Amino acid sequence: VDPTHRRHGLGKQLVDFAESYAKEFHCRYLDVGTASTSFGPLALYQSCGFRAVGIDRDFFTTNYKQPIIENGIQARDMLRLQKILIHE
Repeated sequence: VDPTHRRHGLGKQLVDFAESYAKEFHCRYLDVGTASTSFGPLALYQSCGFRAVGIDRDFFTTNYKQPIIENGIQARDMLRLQKILIHE
């Protein structure tokens, strides 16, 4: 979401739409990955019920030519989060 439009519920609406769409197609899980330095998105995903399931170490330093700096920290690792949609 564009920084000028954050904190208005748009991110939550997008996550809710993705969840509804995935459920429509009987998906069991919804997965997302974000930088370990992306504090805002991490809080959003966790508030929507996602839980950490893994870390891709050095994902951003390996896959991007230019360093990504967020919150004054270089993004290195990708955190993988998952929400269970269909409980068995």
